Amino acid sequence: DFYRVKAPSGTGQRVLTVNVQTLDRVMGVPEIFVYDSTGNLLNSTTLANGHGTRTIQLTGLNSSESYFIRVSGSTGNYRLTADFGTVATQHVT
Repeated sequence: DFYRVKAPSGTGQRVLTVNVQTLDRVMGVPEIFVYDSTGNLLNSTTLANGHGTRTIQLTGLNSSESYFIRVSGSTGNYRLTADFGTVATQHVT
């Protein structure tokens, strides 16, 4: 499944946090990929992965640009959220 999101306008770069949560615990956790408007796969950081939830974050995105989110590996229902911000989450391992 593909979804198009557009970064808010304004100055400065944006942070995109994408979360997918399965609604059927029997299916595996879907993969999330984000592409720029020309189809290039963008690098992301995994913030959470397990118990039916996967969360990734991308930094350095341009304001007012479109991005495409691909959710794969899911054969059932899921909930997807995508939020733009200006500050990245500090990833602690």
